[in-house]
Amino acid sequence: MLNNILNKNEIKLKKITPIDLLESDYIIPFQIFQCVQKDDGIWGKINQANNINKTIDKEAIKPAIYSLLKISVVGFNEFIFEQQYTIDEMINIADKIINISLKLFKKFFQIKKDTALYIDQLAKRYGVTPIQFICSDVFLYNDLDAFLFNTFIQNIAVMEENLSFERQKQKAKSKRRF
Repeated sequence: MLNNILNKNEIKLKKITPIDLLESDYIIPFQIFQCVQKDDGIWGKINQANNINKTIDKEAIKPAIYSLLKISVVGFNEFIFEQQYTIDEMINIADKIINISLKLFKKFFQIKKDTALYIDQLAKRYGVTPIQFICSDVFLYNDLDAFLFNTFIQNIAVMEENLSFERQKQKAKSKRRF
């Protein structure tokens, strides 16, 4: 159905690169990774499955979809698009854009926080980027795959460093009280 939509209205799509994201209203208008805490046995896995299967608030993601369409649809016009396509069709077009833009990561990935931190530490130790650590063959991924994965791993590491700093500040405050 997506091909019919694209052919009927002669939409020309282009692959997204990290440079294109600089022109986006959002730095990263989509994410294919999710950080999960450790699963607490079978109940944790059931809760994670329930969270994945929740319905998407289409109106809430509309600005991100428009942002993605602006940088990847040649001659994008928000007003015309809104007149010709439903939000479901726009989501399908965005999905197609993501699929043609990415080479390695073609599905949604849940990565445990501990695993992300481990990848970050080992990448730093060996002087490589996180994507180079998990995939040494550069022909398996493209710049956008690398950008999204490296950004995700590094964001997790920075958030953990910030949490650690906050804990240290709290400890220092509590020691001063005594």
